[in-house]
Amino acid sequence: MNKASKHIQSGIGVTTSPTAVNAVGALSTQKNVINSIMSFLPDNRPITSLQIVEDYEKCPKNFTPVHRTYDQDADADLWRENNILFGRQTTRYLCLSKTEGLPEYVVETLK
Repeated sequence: MNKASKHIQSGIGVTTSPTAVNAVGALSTQKNVINSIMSFLPDNRPITSLQIVEDYEKCPKNFTPVHRTYDQDADADLWRENNILFGRQTTRYLCLSKTEGLPEYVVETLK
């Protein structure tokens, strides 16, 4: 190892110019802008796993519950059951994931 690389590794003799600092700040700002734009774009990844739960608030980790309909903003219960006799209403909601499930498998058909 020569003296120059030893000084660079130890930090001795290394100076940062305002231009270098501005370039790092600009790169960081650019990454933040890209991240904010990506958060607005739709997630076009395929659905890889589905689960059905009774309470949409207890959806498993890394799953997204479908508890409201998109077109009418109504309850998205899969099993509309009016059980007035026993006083307990059974509900079923769909939870979907784009990260969980078997690798390289996607949901194609649901019957």
